[in-house]
Amino acid sequence: MELDREDQHSGKNLSNLWSTSSDLAYCSAPGVNEKANYLVDPTTPEGYLTRISFSTKVKTKATGFYNPNLLPYPAGSEVPYFAIVRLSHRVNGLMLRHDLAYCDLKWADSRTINSRILECTSPGTILDFGTEWTGTEEACKRHPFLVLRQGHTDPRVFFSPLGEPLMIVGTNGIHNCLGLFVIDLRVLIPELAEKMQITELPIRFGNMTELGRPDLQEIEKNWFMIYDAIDSNREYLHYDFTNRALATLEPPSDPAMYNSIAKPSPELITGLLQNFRKGSYSANDLHQASNSLLVTMCDFPCVPTIHNTVLIELMHVKYANYYRLYYRRFAIIMNATAPFDVIGRTENIMYAGVDSEMMVYTVSVVWDKQHFHRHEPWNETIHGTPDPAQGKNPFVSDGYHGWLDDILMINVGLDDHNSGVIHTTARDLLDCIKLVQ
Repeated sequence: MELDREDQHSGKNLSNLWSTSSDLAYCSAPGVNEKANYLVDPTTPEGYLTRISFSTKVKTKATGFYNPNLLPYPAGSEVPYFAIVRLSHRVNGLMLRHDLAYCDLKWADSRTINSRILECTSPGTILDFGTEWTGTEEACKRHPFLVLRQGHTDPRVFFSPLGEPLMIVGTNGIHNCLGLFVIDLRVLIPELAEKMQITELPIRFGNMTELGRPDLQEIEKNWFMIYDAIDSNREYLHYDFTNRALATLEPPSDPAMYNSIAKPSPELITGLLQNFRKGSYSANDLHQASNSLLVTMCDFPCVPTIHNTVLIELMHVKYANYYRLYYRRFAIIMNATAPFDVIGRTENIMYAGVDSEMMVYTVSVVWDKQHFHRHEPWNETIHGTPDPAQGKNPFVSDGYHGWLDDILMINVGLDDHNSGVIHTTARDLLDCIKLVQ
C-alpha cells in the first residue's frame, strides 16, 4: 500500500520533510506487516516473481543458471535489461568449475503456464576474464581441492554513484585461497559502454583489482561497497555484520592497516541468530547478500538531505542442517555517512511466487526507474538543493540513489539452479522498520 503525499499517520508532508523515528518506522498495516514484508510485484499481471530463461551459445554441463544480476538499460533502448548469471559444472559429483555468462533480456511469455518471463534475446556468452590463476597449497590448507582454477563465482553487479557498472566477483585469491575482486564491466564487455550510454565515463577499475583486509580468511565472499555521499562518494568495503567491520577502499600500502571504522552490530541484528542445541546438526549465521543503495525516505521530488536519506543492504540469516540450506531476508538501514551506523532493519522479506521451502537467495538490488514509474530527472534549479553553494545535490545519482516511490528490481537465485526477479517500490520493501533502541 503506497502512502499519499500527506502522511496519514502524522499529518506531515513527506515530500518536504522526514526527520523523525516515527516517519522512518511507519507501518502501513500494523499487526500484519510487522511480522513480514510480503512483496507483490506491481509491474506484472500476476504479481509474483518473474522467472528468467537463460541459455548459452556453447553447450555446457552446467547444473543450472543461477544468482542473476540484472541492470536496466536506459529508457528507449531496444531491450530492457542486461544480465549476468552464474553456472557451475560438476565432475564426478563435485562442483569443480564456475563460469559467468551474460546476455540481453527481453520480456516474453512462458511456454508452459502463459505467464510473463524474461529470456535472452540470443544465447548468452561465457564471460572471458583472460588470465586466470590457481590457488596455492599454503593458502588452501582446509580446502585443498580449491587450489584448482575455480573460475568465477558469486558476482555482484551494480551501478556506483558515478554511474559505473561494477562487478565484485570471487575467484582464486592472490593472498588467500578464494578472494574477492572488483572490475568495471566495460573492460570485459566493451559494447556495454555504448549501450549503457556511458562512453565518456572514465574507467577506474580497468583490471581485476583484489580487495583485501587484515587477517584474510581462507575463503572470503559477500563483501559490498558502500559510499559516503557527503565525502565525495568515498568508497568503503563492508566486510561483515556478525562482527561488524568496514574500512576505506583506499588503505595504506600495508594491508594490515585496514582499520575498521564500524561500531559493533546492534542486538537488533545479532539477535536474529538462534542458539541450536548440541547434536541438532543445525547452525545459522549472518550473510551479507546484496550491494548497497541510497534511499531518500520520501517521494520524488523531495530534496535529499543527510536527515532524510539512508543506505540500505539486503542481508540474510542463513540456516544450515546437514546439506540443506535456507535463508531469511532482511533489509538493513544505515546512516548515509561514515561510519554508517545501523539505524534499523525490516522484518523477514518474502517474495510472492516462491515456495517457503526453496533456497531463495537475494543476489543484488538495483533501481529500475528507467522502465517503471518514470518521473522527470532531478533538476537543481527546479527541485531545489539543501545548499545552493554546493551545486549538485551530493546524494542524487541515476543508478545508486532513489526515492520511496521509485521502483527497485531485486535479483534472486533459486535453489542454486534457477533465476528470478521481482519489482517493488522502495516504500513496500522498507515498510515497518524496526529501529535500534
